[in-house]
Amino acid sequence: MNKELRKLLKQYEEKRSEFEDVKETAELDELRDLSSTLKEMKERITILSEDREIVLDNVEERNVEIKANNVPEVRELTIEELEVEYEKTFVRALRKPIGVKLTRRDFEVYDRVLEVRDAPTVNPHFQSAVGEDGGFIIPKSVSTMIHEYKRGLEADLTKLVSVFKTNIPSGEFTYEKLSTITPFVNVSEWQNIPEIETPQFERKEYKISDYAGILPIPRQLLQDTDQNLLAYVAKYISKKTIVTRNKAVLDKLKEAVTNKVAVSTVDDVKDILDLKLDIAFRENAQLVTNQTGYNYLRKMKDKNGNYLLQPDVTQSDKYTLDGHTITVLPDRTLANTGKKAPFYVGDFEEAITFVDRGVYEITPTTIGGDSFKRNSYDIRIIDRFGVVSLDPEALVMGQIDTSVAPASPEA
Repeated sequence: MNKELRKLLKQYEEKRSEFEDVKETAELDELRDLSSTLKEMKERITILSEDREIVLDNVEERNVEIKANNVPEVRELTIEELEVEYEKTFVRALRKPIGVKLTRRDFEVYDRVLEVRDAPTVNPHFQSAVGEDGGFIIPKSVSTMIHEYKRGLEADLTKLVSVFKTNIPSGEFTYEKLSTITPFVNVSEWQNIPEIETPQFERKEYKISDYAGILPIPRQLLQDTDQNLLAYVAKYISKKTIVTRNKAVLDKLKEAVTNKVAVSTVDDVKDILDLKLDIAFRENAQLVTNQTGYNYLRKMKDKNGNYLLQPDVTQSDKYTLDGHTITVLPDRTLANTGKKAPFYVGDFEEAITFVDRGVYEITPTTIGGDSFKRNSYDIRIIDRFGVVSLDPEALVMGQIDTSVAPASPEA
């Protein structure tokens, strides 16, 4: 590849990176200028490439793949060059696994990054000798396609609560205390106007915490599998992130919400929405329950024999309760208490704030930590966030006794 083309490609990547960094905050005119510059650079690259095949497969993902006769073979790369290319390709696959196509060269690079490996201390860990830990995906006489089980999917609770992004590791929220606001008094002519009470405020502290882990992958497994293991690992990490954040939100809910109501009839549920919740929270109220609670609610009927839950016209596989959406979590995530199934009702955005530090690190290495001595590819994941309860009165926790069948209002 000639120097001018190589230089232009580097400039394109830098400009693309600049666009990604500012696209959420920059003014529209600035974004237009950057977009126009990128288009011109892309056109120039195409012209300069001549008979070389340059594939700008996905501009948004900064996936620039170059196929040229004079590109160095993988085995000719130095350790430093190999490390740079390996991490760049792998991080791209981790961050944007859906739709990203790994090339034959990518897999050649993977095969180059390993030596003798010691077994990691964590259990279980990836190993080709054990089927459930990865051996199932080593080529055999049967299909080795990796199936992503639907039980691995889970609703993301951070989409229900309010999200506050910050670059400060700790801080405070100031908001008005709940109180009864009294009306102004009626005054007659020449009567002194009385003073009124002032609003009261309180502060809620937040603190960012680090949630992290390291996933080691042996070279033997990467070398022997005929599947896109790394893309699969990326999706696995994404699922683990959702589970981690959901647990933090649920822990805060259990800690903050003390208003608990027993539920056995349709009227009990409606009493929560109409009476237990402040009317200010009713309009945006939603429900969160587990599989057991959801199954119980689906069986509830009114006095006319009509089911309490109705299909959501916008999502055929979901149901609503009096127009309020229901989020269902696995029983393993939101556990029952004996025979009682929990469910939360209220305005989650007013009750809980998810404080996002905006730092989600996925750092792969073949030379740091224990990866060099055992020749593994180690992926370190760090997610930084905090969860704070602002207004616990915005939620009510219902407890459904599932040991008895759903009762009608008359019963």
